[in-house]
Amino acid sequence: MLLALDQSSTRTGVCKGRPEGPVSLYSFKLPACGEDYGVAARNYGVWLSKQLEGVEVIAYEKPCRPSGKLNLHTLRLIYGLCMKIEEVALAHGIPCLEADNQKIKALLYGKGGKKPPTNVQVKCARRWGFDAGNSDEADAAGVFLLTCQHRFPKAFDNVWIRNRAGALV
Repeated sequence: MLLALDQSSTRTGVCKGRPEGPVSLYSFKLPACGEDYGVAARNYGVWLSKQLEGVEVIAYEKPCRPSGKLNLHTLRLIYGLCMKIEEVALAHGIPCLEADNQKIKALLYGKGGKKPPTNVQVKCARRWGFDAGNSDEADAAGVFLLTCQHRFPKAFDNVWIRNRAGALV
């Protein structure tokens, strides 16, 4: 079972399932923490630990590079969540992978660079057979696909490429 995460400072998109399907998509809204990053990390770790039943691999989206567009608070949360994901994976003995966000965009949306608008992200994920309800879930589907492509290539080729228009969720 693969657990694919698109973590952000407000909501984490989740795609969980076997590489050959089926999968489920859902979101976890992070409770507001202000600048109490320890509380945010603890709460995220508790939530994440509850998602691990049957999970054999965890993959998460590589955090974006710091830019002038993101404030320090957001950066601290995003990078802290990545560390928490790796810590929880280590504590449970589960391999943890980081998925490159440009490669995710190229695979899921057909090109790297800037992310498309939310409605396009969701539409692209649905073309792959994922029932994404928001951009975080669409990106989690991208993390799932990229991880399958590199870690489980037979499942990627036999299921996801062959049945791209089918619904596996």
